[in-house]
Amino acid sequence: LIATDDKAWHCIVPIKCFDVPVVKFIPDDNEPMARSLRTEARRAQWLILWLDCDREGENIAYEVIDVCTQSNPRLRILRAHFSSLVPREIHNALKMDKLTPPDENLSHAVDTRIELDLRIGYAFTRFQSMRFKRRFVELQKDDPISYGPCQFPTLGFVVDRYWKRKAFRPENYWDIEVKIEKAGADGAMRTVELSWKRGRLFDKYACAVLCEMCTIDPTIVVTKVEAKPAHKYRPFPLTTVELQKRASKSLRISASDTMKYAEALYNKGLISYPRTETDQFPAGFDFHTLIQQQTNDQRWGNYAQNLLNGGFQHPKAGKNNDQSHPPIHPTKVAGHDVDGPEARVYELVVRHYLAVCSQDAHGEETTAHFVCPASGEEFSATGLIITALNFLEIYPYIKWSDKDLPPFKEGEKITPLSVDLSQGTTSPPPLLTEADLIKLMDQNGIGTDATIAEHIKTIIKRDYVRQKGALGEFEPTQLGEALVAGYNFIGYRKLNQPELRSKLEQEMKLIGSGQRTKAQVLAAGIKEFR
Repeated sequence: LIATDDKAWHCIVPIKCFDVPVVKFIPDDNEPMARSLRTEARRAQWLILWLDCDREGENIAYEVIDVCTQSNPRLRILRAHFSSLVPREIHNALKMDKLTPPDENLSHAVDTRIELDLRIGYAFTRFQSMRFKRRFVELQKDDPISYGPCQFPTLGFVVDRYWKRKAFRPENYWDIEVKIEKAGADGAMRTVELSWKRGRLFDKYACAVLCEMCTIDPTIVVTKVEAKPAHKYRPFPLTTVELQKRASKSLRISASDTMKYAEALYNKGLISYPRTETDQFPAGFDFHTLIQQQTNDQRWGNYAQNLLNGGFQHPKAGKNNDQSHPPIHPTKVAGHDVDGPEARVYELVVRHYLAVCSQDAHGEETTAHFVCPASGEEFSATGLIITALNFLEIYPYIKWSDKDLPPFKEGEKITPLSVDLSQGTTSPPPLLTEADLIKLMDQNGIGTDATIAEHIKTIIKRDYVRQKGALGEFEPTQLGEALVAGYNFIGYRKLNQPELRSKLEQEMKLIGSGQRTKAQVLAAGIKEFR
């Protein structure tokens, strides 16, 4: 809380929010918990911290330390490290060689982010609310016009895509559409549409001339037939961001709801800690025990058994490791108390885990190349035969299907069914779906795996964006668009772009590793936004 007795919006100049003291306090409804901690600490010798093993958990751990040491400053304080609430891992975390001192640098990183977000949010929210509420009657309601250093770049992504779509001007294009008929391997006739090597032309008359040349003598000749192995690669181990993207796209469950259900599953001991950036399993991870647990499930039990019978493939290792938690994976079989969307999220976690322990899908891709001798124009057709589904048997969230192509021989001459001039129109870029927005935020360092969903939820709650259509695409409201346009107009476009926040997130990592101090990053951040 920023310490000031003046709660009215007009009683403090927004820029002073960068200078007034910040104080921490325990809310009244949490005071009974604090009293209980002090009482227990008074008669204890050890304090073992079992908070979530990430930066936010470390910060809460130091809040617990502050409360407990008020009544007993002689406590011996250690940190337990765990990723799931199963007995095996709990017992392992309690071994003396596993307990470590808490990491104050990680806590300082969170304190720094909280204070900067608080100061920046207070200052710009006051500025926006005081300025706009005076001028626009429709904004004169109780809710402030809030600013957040993560929510505004998130809004900026939505508005930028909306403007690109709005500014798009469609163009007509033309191509040559050639269809041939050929018997397949089973003797049945197949109609095959060929792809023109040029793709498309934006000059109708040039395309019409080439098409006319193809019709003078429409015979086409097979110049080459090539076959090569094709693969559909299994996914990497499951991170928080990937879980949110998959659930949003395939299950139509929002990122914030996905995390709510994932946390409920974690608290029931059914999955590992659901907030992780790690996409590689540690050495010595017991894959087979977790697969064995799933062999009795009617949906994927046979597949899990086949993995144990020789189909197991060690998961691929990604490039990310937060050094706190392994990738998300099932830890126990779900019972009848898991249903609805929560059960669908659990199913996604299980299927993803079995998929990463499987082999890639394999196939054979055949491409036939053609030329029209009369015009010299080249065409092609491609077919695919899947020879081994492997992980795709269990993972319905990725599609890969056969595309039948009749057999062709080099030098073979074929008379097309039709040769036509075809017209099309370029399409505007689509509005962002939630999966698209999560991907952009992750790529640009906006928020963390623990906060991305909340930032999206915030811009919806503030009525800066709305979702529309079956895909839930984001479109800015008039207010959201005006806020971004306003800052752009006065030369502060960077306030709704990702660079400032991305830079701050990198600074947080440097504090966590001890390369920067809280004071240094606070001073630089305040100077940047002042």
